[in-house]
Amino acid sequence: MNIWEEIKNFLIDFLYHTPKENLNNEEIGLVKSKGLVHFCEEEKAERIIKEGVKGNLQKPMRKAEKGFTWFYINDEKNFSKNMNIIHKKGYRKKYDSYVVIKELDDRQINKLRIRRKLDCAVIYPGNLLTKI
Repeated sequence: MNIWEEIKNFLIDFLYHTPKENLNNEEIGLVKSKGLVHFCEEEKAERIIKEGVKGNLQKPMRKAEKGFTWFYINDEKNFSKNMNIIHKKGYRKKYDSYVVIKELDDRQINKLRIRRKLDCAVIYPGNLLTKI
């Protein structure tokens, strides 16, 4: 990668890190049918299943992201790509498991935001507890 590509990627990451866009109808349909995937360590997966995904467990990259919980839309064709993205991020290298969150209600779906310009990461502002 040349220096201009690196600068471009840095600026895109800097400007668009916090997901802000609403999900479109296709993405909402995928969330309703396939759920959201949350990557984690295996020993934490069981607790997540019982208690939900909790925010504020790690210091956020940005103040505006305080309390966010992070996901990807559960999609088989992007699963490996998303896992590779997670493994490039510091302490997340040791994530060896995941939980699929399903049956979100419309109120929860309306609060989801997506980071389409980078990697399609999805956030929920707060703790997300639903059926697994």
